Amino acid sequence: MQLISNNDIFKPWKVSLKDIIENEYDGFNIEATKSDILKITKKWKFNWSEIFCNDRLTFKIVKDNTIQGLLKLEWENDEYIIMKNIEVSPSNFESKGVYSNIVKLLISFACYQTFKLNSGGYSGYLAFTSKGNLIEYYMQKYDTELIFRERMIIAPLSAL
Repeated sequence: MQLISNNDIFKPWKVSLKDIIENEYDGFNIEATKSDILKITKKWKFNWSEIFCNDRLTFKIVKDNTIQGLLKLEWENDEYIIMKNIEVSPSNFESKGVYSNIVKLLISFACYQTFKLNSGGYSGYLAFTSKGNLIEYYMQKYDTELIFRERMIIAPLSAL
């Protein structure tokens, strides 16, 4: 695993959350901590307590100290990270969610990190494994490519 020498990824990023009628609200994308994860309710689909580890690659989007979404990046090997898990809070599920762009913000952040952290020919590539029923959605919404079974990538041009 590469050591992360650039601590810029751990500084809070101001993001613009959008509700279903496109009103904008300030939020922040910041590093998640173990205490953040312990506060999550059982209504979340992933068991984030099991997923979380202290490698400094779990991030959250917050608004008014409430977690709106979580992202787990993970080193696949010494040269690149993958998007391991992504989830919106239960209050943002589906079309009745409070904020409509949480996934987009988290994926954008993950894409940005691939340009900073990946090395060799992997710079700008974000790889992840999708659930079968979401493959077509990711292809249409985020310009992803299916490369093998449920393995997908966002190529550098799409990541930009």
